[in-house]
Amino acid sequence: MLFRKLFATVFAVWLLLQSAFSSSPSLGSIIPRGAKRGTEVELNFNGDRLDDAVEILFYSPGFTVTELIPGGSPKHLKAKIAISPEAELGEHLMRIRTKSGLSGVKSFWVGQFETVTETEPNSEFATPQTVPFNSTVEGILDNEDVDYYIIQTFLQYAYMVNHYVLDHL
Repeated sequence: MLFRKLFATVFAVWLLLQSAFSSSPSLGSIIPRGAKRGTEVELNFNGDRLDDAVEILFYSPGFTVTELIPGGSPKHLKAKIAISPEAELGEHLMRIRTKSGLSGVKSFWVGQFETVTETEPNSEFATPQTVPFNSTVEGILDNEDVDYYIIQTFLQYAYMVNHYVLDHL
């Protein structure tokens, strides 16, 4: 008899915990993973139960949500975020508050350089992507993905200009 009551109590608590966690939102990823300070960026939040989002919570100053856009499904949410020019460089934490609860915390990075989106094809040494000097490359790394880049530098431009001038004298 005591065993039945104990089992019933444990089972009831388990059911309550399951229902409590089933309504809380989950946040799987934020794309892009970072942006330059002093800019406005559109972020894509991917997870589950995000359709009743109320706000995005930041754990450091320098961020303002300018627009919260429903993603069309419970698994997706978009937001336009303004990053202050005074925002600290580095990792910042954020989460989503919905009508049913809080998501887990995810990282977002603020940098000082312009962001360049990785473009394919750049998986072969013969076809690298050209990236300006002092920029951050934003992309998604798949299993065993290899990417090649050419970084434009001042010396590269100086060589090209000098070579052109010398050939046309």
